Amino acid sequence: METDGHISLFMDQNPIIGSGPVPNIILGPGAGAGSAVVTGTTNGFTVTLTAGAGTTNNSIVFTIIFAQPFTVIPHTVFSAGNTNTAATSSRHWLNNNSLNSFDFMITTPRLNSGQVYIWKFITL
Repeated sequence: METDGHISLFMDQNPIIGSGPVPNIILGPGAGAGSAVVTGTTNGFTVTLTAGAGTTNNSIVFTIIFAQPFTVIPHTVFSAGNTNTAATSSRHWLNNNSLNSFDFMITTPRLNSGQVYIWKFITL
């Protein structure tokens, strides 16, 4: 790891650096009538979501669809990117992982309408 904030990982002498196009996002009922922006690359991306009216619990918040499918089902981890998200982090999980997508779920209680939530993902 470099100290300037860039992360480089070497496996078998080959670097793994965030690459690939930005994934697409489809909002589910857990986001209500909200909006979201995805920034980054296939391997490292950030989702910024403003929850809208009508959020629901025990549902899909969003589905991430990779622009380029993986050749094997990837491993994805996520972390909170702001305090609103940190307060809900124990209520989220990934579901339906596949070569080209995954669902980001929420349990109870639901997201608060009008609040901004930020998640950071790494997918390898």
